Amino acid sequence: MLPPALVSVYRKYKKDTSSITSQLASTAKECGYPADLLHFYFVGILEKVREILKPYSDSVDSGSSNETETLTNKFKELEVYHPSEEFLNAKDIERPGPVNNDDIVYEADTGDSFSEALFAYKILREDLSEIRKFVAHIWLMHIEADCGGNTLDPGVMAVVTNTAIEFGLTLADDMKPIFEKFGGIRAMAEHIVSSVLLSEGIDMNTFRQQFAEGSIDEKVYNVMSQCCYLTDLSIDALAKIPWTGVTGIYPDGTFGVLDPHTDWPDKSMSQTLTEERVIIGELWTEALAIVYQVPNYPFSDEFLRGVKEFRETKQVPFSVIFAFQVNLDIHTVIRSYAESSVETLLKRITTMKEELKAHIEFQKDIKSPHWSSRDRKWLKDTQEGFDWFLDDPLLRVKKMAVNKSSNRQEGLNHLARVEKYRTLKRSPIIACLALYYHRAEMHEAGLRVTNAWGSIILPAHLENAISEEGLTKTWWLDMETLFKIFGDEAFFIGGKPHTRSSYVKRFMLQVGFSASTLSKNRRKGNKIGLEDFSRAGPRFLKTRALIHKSLQDRYHRNANRMNWTMETISEDTPLTADDKTRVTPADVLSSLGNAMSAELEELAFSYLSLHQTSWEWLRCVWMACDPTLRKIHGSDFALSEWELPFMVGHILAEAEKDYKGSMSMLAMAAGILEEMHRGHVLSIASRLMHLLSGRDYSVPKGAAELLRSFEESYDGGSDDDGPQEVAANAES
Repeated sequence: MLPPALVSVYRKYKKDTSSITSQLASTAKECGYPADLLHFYFVGILEKVREILKPYSDSVDSGSSNETETLTNKFKELEVYHPSEEFLNAKDIERPGPVNNDDIVYEADTGDSFSEALFAYKILREDLSEIRKFVAHIWLMHIEADCGGNTLDPGVMAVVTNTAIEFGLTLADDMKPIFEKFGGIRAMAEHIVSSVLLSEGIDMNTFRQQFAEGSIDEKVYNVMSQCCYLTDLSIDALAKIPWTGVTGIYPDGTFGVLDPHTDWPDKSMSQTLTEERVIIGELWTEALAIVYQVPNYPFSDEFLRGVKEFRETKQVPFSVIFAFQVNLDIHTVIRSYAESSVETLLKRITTMKEELKAHIEFQKDIKSPHWSSRDRKWLKDTQEGFDWFLDDPLLRVKKMAVNKSSNRQEGLNHLARVEKYRTLKRSPIIACLALYYHRAEMHEAGLRVTNAWGSIILPAHLENAISEEGLTKTWWLDMETLFKIFGDEAFFIGGKPHTRSSYVKRFMLQVGFSASTLSKNRRKGNKIGLEDFSRAGPRFLKTRALIHKSLQDRYHRNANRMNWTMETISEDTPLTADDKTRVTPADVLSSLGNAMSAELEELAFSYLSLHQTSWEWLRCVWMACDPTLRKIHGSDFALSEWELPFMVGHILAEAEKDYKGSMSMLAMAAGILEEMHRGHVLSIASRLMHLLSGRDYSVPKGAAELLRSFEESYDGGSDDDGPQEVAANAES
């Protein structure tokens, strides 16, 4: 039976062919052709087919037939066969393995037609546009934070931005084979631009003249911006200028003058093109100078990496063009903030440098078997790296090159008009990566120092015992902040202890002692020494910033570009499996930014400041408790200064005993802690953390002197001292 749908199609076709028959016939007759001969011959065949099939077709008015019912009835005629037991129990068929010496490589067909390449370029352009919009949005939110907007930390923002650029370049690299057959990605952009110019009635010569005069039509400009075409033209022109050392030093104003205080939409097309030319020209020459003269620059974004590639190949890679276009997008939304923010970033890096310098001075006379001369040199080199960067290494190298050149006077005239930190002011990405890099340096130094000396995690046991025993209501903000960042389990194996017997047990587990070792030392009256450590060793702080750790080689060790995809970025973000099936690149990058923000407190925390605070507390406790320790362990009992954190074990072990006066040393430590709290020094590290992560809190002047005043106050000389009084009150 012929389906009704086919009958209806035939009738429609017959009606259409008949309607145009008369129209074609008249035209054919005028030209002398027997128009209706061939047509009616074909129509006659169709009519004959209809007569043959008519008995098998449904009538037009028999609309009561139910196709579903008909199909169901037909299925009733089918028989159901059940598989045999032999079939069910048969072994699985083994798939054939690869043939030996099979060199066949299977890959997707890239397509051979220009239309396919053009379609692929359209998709790529849309993806890159989405990435650019996302980057512009997060930078706009950053400068609007004062108006209640949400913002990312500048360092996090730079990493997310550069990751977005790398992700976009990975997409471009995947499509590169498609474009190469037709001249590459630049040829695809030129085709799009040429089509737009043709539609506007503009030839290329006219366009070049308009470009030079700054009178490009806004529609043409927008299309060129989407294709990164204007940026490509500008960089291509600059790339043809050979690098000549000193003569490559361009004073401010060589490429034009910026007006950062006028919003971008309010600028004329001529002003827009001029400002883009200034930013591109100055940043390109600065990047070339870095690549040629400062090869040990400690970090790089995708733009600097692309310029290094240009130096080797003499070909401008697409990475330079796209990274430059993103940089222009950022300038479009942040305007004057690009320059004004540099001062704030440099202040934060300077704060970190001063913190590192103060620590080196504080610790210089203390010797420890856990901190070698090699460690001291490493820390000193780290501090000198801060000094080197803050002195603007590029400007310093330019001065050295000018002094050695034959045309020294001309070079000095140029240098007199070169602004300091120009690279940072023209590239917000590089400027904010500088903050991220130096903060990573401090994070590494802080954990390495405090773990080597035991200056944070061991005093935490003493502070916890004081709080649990109710000897003070003081809240040590810095220590509590670290508890929140790392979790109690990082400080106390098995969780915070709440009883006197568990204080010393958790302490022993933390530093690697066994209970029998400490019991032996207590019976003999010996102090704890290196030989009492177990093979497992102490358990100290380990970073929980897993995303930072995965990015460390790229942004802290200055490794090569990472090959980002949606999957690799998603691995480091808290997206669920359902989320990953429907996210866009912007969603994944946004999730990456949020995840990195969650790690910010650990990275920005001032471990060295807390190290100094804890060490001063231990010094004061040592002076106050020394007479008691000598009574307990003998008059020859003594501690080297590097052993101060292990004094906590003796105090906790004594507090475990149940006799009058067993809590005296713990009470004296509590009294000293209260005095430090009144001096506002128990929150210095937390306030520095906020200062270095975008939230500004002042640190009291003379905080270091205030700390040292406690050491002078508690010399442990008389029973009338504050801590002893506190101890007496606690016992009563």
